[in-house]
Amino acid sequence: MGARASVTLRRLAGYPWRWCLRRADAQFKTDAEGQHVYFPYGILSAGRIAPNEAEYVRLRNAIAWLLVAMPVVVPLLFLWFSLVPIWVYVLTAGPAAAAFWILVGRRTWMRWPASAERLTLRDVDERSPWMYRSAWFLLVLSVVLMVPGLFMAALSGGGEPLVVGLAGAAFFGALALFAWWQIRAVRRVRRGEGS
Repeated sequence: MGARASVTLRRLAGYPWRWCLRRADAQFKTDAEGQHVYFPYGILSAGRIAPNEAEYVRLRNAIAWLLVAMPVVVPLLFLWFSLVPIWVYVLTAGPAAAAFWILVGRRTWMRWPASAERLTLRDVDERSPWMYRSAWFLLVLSVVLMVPGLFMAALSGGGEPLVVGLAGAAFFGALALFAWWQIRAVRRVRRGEGS
């Protein structure tokens, strides 16, 4: 393989990682003192100040790795969803996700001092301009993945397949609505109609 082809492959391989880092950047803001402030729930949450550069990089990379893992984890969850009774899924998936989130938080941002800074949509758009394009991608993907759930519910004849189909359609429908809200909000910000 030639040197040029090798460089091209490395660049292509690094594209998903760079995209995930850009998405992670949308949850951070630099305050007036030059400190990195993390917003665990985006514009809905108060900020936490990273105590040093190493802690900031550690959390930023962890968020990016979670995004990298999503294309593998989500299909596995839905496979598990189809193999176990729905009550087992409800009683285990939610608590497991919450426990994981708390574990990560306690090791990182939950220990950090609070900040008076607030995150705005304009900040997010400036830090991660790819958000607009990725919101369109999420919208299309969510609509496409919502269709099988609707078909499953329509053809199920009742029972657990109906619940599974409706749950899947509701989940991806909520994601589609969230993506559409993002698209509209960023459009307003770029037109100077909001912050």
